[in-house]
Amino acid sequence: MRLFITMLLLCCIPISNVFSQEPEPKEYPKQAQEPGKSSVSSVESEDPELSYTTNNTIASPESKMMSGRINAGTDKYTGILQVQIPLYEIKTNSGKIPISLNYSGSGIKIDDYSSSIGIGWDLSAGGKITRAVRSLPDSFYDLKETSDIYKWKKDFYFDHTASSFYHKRQYDLEPDIYYFDAPGLSGRFFLDGNQQAHTYPYQPMDIMYDSIANQFTIFDQQGVRYIFKDNAITDTGIIDHDDVIRTSQNVNMTWYLNEVKYPNGAIVNFNYSGDNYTYFFYDAENRVRHDGKVLQLIGKENDYRRSITVSNRHISSISYNEQEIKFNYDRKKVYWGLQEQLDNFEVYANGQKLKTVCFARDTFPNGNIKLNKVFVQAKPGHKQPIVSFEYYDDPIMPGHEHRGFDHWGYWNQDGEDLSGYPFVPINGIYPEFGISRASELERTRAQSLKSIHYPAGGSKEFVYELHRGKERDQAVMRICGGLRIQKIIIRDANDSKPAVYSYSYEGGVVYADRFNYTRKKSESNQFTDFYQSARCLSSITDFNGASVVYTEITEHLPNGSSIKYEYVPLLEYDDLYPEKYLSKQDTVLFLGYETEQDLPKTIRAYGRNLLQQETAYDADGKIVKRTSYEYLIDTANEVRIPGHILYRSKVDGHSQDCIARYYRICCPVLLKRKIEYASNTNLYCCTEYEYNKRHLPSRIIERYTDGTRITLYTKYDFEYYDKINFGMDYYPSSYLPVERIVYKNGEVKQATINIYNTAPNKLLLSKTLHLSDPYATVDSLAFKTSYRSFRGTLYYDQRYKEATCYDEYDADGNLLCFHNDNSIFTSNIYYTDRSTSLATITNARFSPNATERINEVFFDDFEKRLNGAYIWPEVINAKSGNHANISSSYIIPISNFKPGIYTLRYWYRLQNSDDWRLHKTNVTINDSQNYIVSFPKESIAVDDLSLIPLNATIESHVLIPGLGIISKTDLRGRTTYYKYNGFGLPTHVFNNEREVIKTFSYDNYNPNITLPTL
Repeated sequence: MRLFITMLLLCCIPISNVFSQEPEPKEYPKQAQEPGKSSVSSVESEDPELSYTTNNTIASPESKMMSGRINAGTDKYTGILQVQIPLYEIKTNSGKIPISLNYSGSGIKIDDYSSSIGIGWDLSAGGKITRAVRSLPDSFYDLKETSDIYKWKKDFYFDHTASSFYHKRQYDLEPDIYYFDAPGLSGRFFLDGNQQAHTYPYQPMDIMYDSIANQFTIFDQQGVRYIFKDNAITDTGIIDHDDVIRTSQNVNMTWYLNEVKYPNGAIVNFNYSGDNYTYFFYDAENRVRHDGKVLQLIGKENDYRRSITVSNRHISSISYNEQEIKFNYDRKKVYWGLQEQLDNFEVYANGQKLKTVCFARDTFPNGNIKLNKVFVQAKPGHKQPIVSFEYYDDPIMPGHEHRGFDHWGYWNQDGEDLSGYPFVPINGIYPEFGISRASELERTRAQSLKSIHYPAGGSKEFVYELHRGKERDQAVMRICGGLRIQKIIIRDANDSKPAVYSYSYEGGVVYADRFNYTRKKSESNQFTDFYQSARCLSSITDFNGASVVYTEITEHLPNGSSIKYEYVPLLEYDDLYPEKYLSKQDTVLFLGYETEQDLPKTIRAYGRNLLQQETAYDADGKIVKRTSYEYLIDTANEVRIPGHILYRSKVDGHSQDCIARYYRICCPVLLKRKIEYASNTNLYCCTEYEYNKRHLPSRIIERYTDGTRITLYTKYDFEYYDKINFGMDYYPSSYLPVERIVYKNGEVKQATINIYNTAPNKLLLSKTLHLSDPYATVDSLAFKTSYRSFRGTLYYDQRYKEATCYDEYDADGNLLCFHNDNSIFTSNIYYTDRSTSLATITNARFSPNATERINEVFFDDFEKRLNGAYIWPEVINAKSGNHANISSSYIIPISNFKPGIYTLRYWYRLQNSDDWRLHKTNVTINDSQNYIVSFPKESIAVDDLSLIPLNATIESHVLIPGLGIISKTDLRGRTTYYKYNGFGLPTHVFNNEREVIKTFSYDNYNPNITLPTL
């Protein structure tokens, strides 16, 4: 049986559109495989950045991360290349903060400017919320006041008692869009008139906006808080051909992530620095007259530049306890001004620099930054390569104000004196002026990523083609803007036979239903005047930024097998034209939908990008596995926030005042059923999903063809408080599971309850309950699920027993002590501001902050720091770590120690000796006075001092985050030592006598660089 079902809860989260993010490409063999045991290999084959040979080599997680796996594959819904290169991660006691390079290969547009890392690339470090303003920056009073469409009668429409008229668009009638990105989450949301945030597509999280402090807080499903405080201003303007600024708008556009707060109290801090940058791109508008026969250009072309001045901020540091990452920038001159370019980031632990991750760049001819290489530098001249890149350099892309681009903004033609206006029909007639807006492959892919190269000789090459699809309701195929992947060619070495992954696309529909560049200015009996723009005014890309929406994408694998992905068609959940209303004196009339003018649509992307079926074929075209998916689109609980556009439209032969009304929709989309077949028709398993009111999975039911039925029941923290009407201190926005029960064929097989303690701004696990007899037969009908009474008391089935009690945490949320059902304590020792534990003690309780006498543990490895400096000096060949005590005595505070007999143990070293000697004696603790330890007179250093009960055991280690374990001492007091080179990779392992028991050697760089302080 495939389960055991516990892992399902981790992957089955109800996030809309998550199902388009497919697993890494798989190769299916020629013979069909048994379900759940298919022999697969990934496109993302291991391409080691460092090849090495060793006797019994085990690389550290950090070195695996640095040399690690680069994800470069095709988005199975859009066909767009997506690349992610992990560079480093900060590890906390509650989660990880990753730093990675990300690339999206849809093509580089003429007016695309480089980030601080390179054109097309984004450094994922820190986070931000970015606003896209609609009409005016959000005025919540205006949005709330104008939300009722039936208020829009003539008096309301022309209300002149306010400071200005609604129809002059100086009131905010449209909700802005906010895009958020932070470690582990991303998406977009809008705010309604009550300042309530709604994600779209829907995600189960809470977003709060504090308008007084002007900051956002996001709570994710695990209760982690992301706090965005710092903000930046963007100034947009229009500059005419005489370099005179015609209009300007100054808006708060970006909020930066400053803190990540975990439920246990751990905090990661983010800091930023930056400067102002101004970007320019070409735009234009002219006046065209249509007299019923021909089109005439009235006056000269009105060219101008749009400017965007950004108060841009770059991440400068990330810190957690003793870990810190510092980002360093070069201020480079580019043709549009000065720009901060990321040169490297440095990894620190305990104030020591462990490694530097560097970025080698140059520039394309138009000034865009070209990222060439990523490498680790230990010291000048010694580099560990990670990855290098090659781009499509030919033809050479012109500057950012070039006028030759397609409908979507991609470069499509050369020329110095091009007209800025498109050759497209106006009122059904083609003008005698303008240039083509057709797409062209070679120019569209200019400056796009061509290949990724690894130090060992392997590579991945990307072959692109333009998007292609049918126009709506027509059989005509259109070539569209932007790139999709045609092939990915993988080589394990420079001279190896390539493995080719190719992609075919079916059912593509062009998203744009028209390409309109004009808006009507005036109309008379003799002629009609239009304003024609250089930029397309129609909606021409879907919610995901693609010009074509596909229903099928097939991945063809090197061994001849293939996988087909089928999605909900565009036209099944097409975006809707805005509702059209006529404002009259005493009423508001609904006139249908505005299809003639280009106004914002109601986006229904929540119903698309949903994987309906995944089918695997062998090399002979035989189906070896098929999985279909059904969804619950919960329109009953959707939130619709309106936006309004006021405009003039011809009604009954006259131009009248109208309102276009569209909606932002937050609609939960949940996986309802998954059906798996071992072949085309051989049903294997059907899985059904049920959800609670917050759209979290409450039941996952698996039914197999042999009659087996397995159910996972989950009840969450918030569900215990929904019907309790008195004040209770519980952690806000908690989606954490409390009770989980696994049923199989009518019997309870597993059951667990997690009980949490709440404190101000904290949520800590207090107890875990399990079944008292896990092998007993328990009828599901006789087993009672847990609940809280009106008074808040938790009741649960009598078959539960306490399995683990989590007794104490420190201020950083580190678990200091827990005990099992046999009352055997296990304790972990932490220093303040240290990410990892010093030691683990079994059969003793560590309670350093207790006011009563219950503590039983003291330990000091003399690696503690104060105000950024080590308290104790560095000692060559310390017993553990790098530091030791050199004083003649030591004071152990025992005021909260439990009376009893303890073992005092420490290691000491004599003059002119490298051997460490163990001192061990029994000590009786009765009073609460400090205990003074006097060391042997002949000792010159003391290390690893402990005071624990007689029957307790201790294991200790010294670990430097970002590097690894330096030393590890077992129960018998025998220590294993680890040595690293300057790149953070292990070179030697020594036993207790410091004899070499393991060595590591590496290619591609000098292996003899060491960090002397380690």
